[in-house]
Formats: sequence, C-alpha cells, structure tokens
Amino acid sequence: QECLAPYGDDWESALSAVAARSEACAARVAKLSQNDFYRLSRALEIELDREAGGGSVEARRPVLGSDFDVRCAFLAPADRTALYHAIDERCDIMLARGLLEETANLRAAGRLPSSSTAARAIGYRQALDYLEARVSGEADASLESYVAFCRQFRTASRNYAAEQLKWYRRDATFAIVPAGDDAALATLLDLDRGAYDAFLSSDAQAAARNDLAGDPK
Repeated sequence: QECLAPYGDDWESALSAVAARSEACAARVAKLSQNDFYRLSRALEIELDREAGGGSVEARRPVLGSDFDVRCAFLAPADRTALYHAIDERCDIMLARGLLEETANLRAAGRLPSSSTAARAIGYRQALDYLEARVSGEADASLESYVAFCRQFRTASRNYAAEQLKWYRRDATFAIVPAGDDAALATLLDLDRGAYDAFLSSDAQAAARNDLAGDPK
C-alpha cells in the first residue's frame, strides 16, 4: 500500500491513478467497492509485477511436481475446550484494545463500507451490527446489549475455528500432528517420501482425523 500513500484517503484520485496504468487494470479496479483500498493496492501490485515482466505474483509461484517434496501438517489442539477458552480471551483482548472504537472510526471515515471484505470479517461484522443497532435504536446502551454483542463475537470466532478443524479433517494431504509435539513433527519430516505417504493413509492418521470431528463449541 506504500504506492498509494501519496493519495491518502482520496479514493477517486487513487482509483484513477491505478486504472490509468492499463486497460486490464482499469477493468479490474472498476468492480471495486468504494474505499476498498486493500483490493486497490492488490490490483496495483499485480499490475506493477506485470509491467516488470513477472506476469503476476501467482504466475511466479512454482508448479509443484517431482522436483518438490511438499509436506503439510495440521497442528491439532489437544484440548478443544482450552482452545475455545483461548479464543474467548482473544476476543476480550481485541475489545479491550478498542475494536469498537476502531470500527466506528473506520466507518465514519468511509474506510469500512458494508460491501467490503473487511466489513464481513469476524470482529468487524459483529461490531458493525452492534453499532448500527445502537444508532437505529434496535439496541440500547445497556450492559445486556453489550454482553449479547460480545457473545455473538465469541461464538462466531469459535465457529470459525471449528470449521477450520473440519477443513483439515477432510484434506488428506495434511498430516495431523498434536500441537506442541515437536518430536512428532520432526519425525514426520525425517521420513522418506514413501514412508510419509504411507503414514498419511495409516490407521493412526484416520483416527487422528476422526478426533477432529464433532466437538461441541
């Protein structure tokens, strides 16, 4: 975003400058939401890379094949209850550090439109809903309303963590390794490729995947 720094909060000037670089770039940024500086910066990054002869950031990524021995591991939490408590604590820290104030300031400055990706992110989304409900009168300034907002924020965060567990459970290219078990991870990396592939399809891994399922939030 350093390239856009000279434009400050002037969305129209920044948008025009990026769009002027090429027709493809203009088409890309024409679809952006107002004040979506993150995506505008990303479009500029891709264009600058193309101009430098790199094609795109994605195009420069190596194509994985026989020359690469890629190994993926998911560090599974041993205590799901402790994980969810830690998530709750993290939510409380974000609130204590000014999540509501930050959200209100961004919205007031026009930097957090409802259509933006950031506005749909966990934390911002719940904060916006709460603040807008306060403005509309659907929620009051009572402790009960604030606590209800906090519960929604925590629940959304825990649900997202639970969904992540499901993703890795379904992805058989990831080895399930207990979080904090450095020895198990080192052993995994030391296996030859044949032994590693056999480990992925082993009964032990099947059991580890099953352990990721169905835990209450």
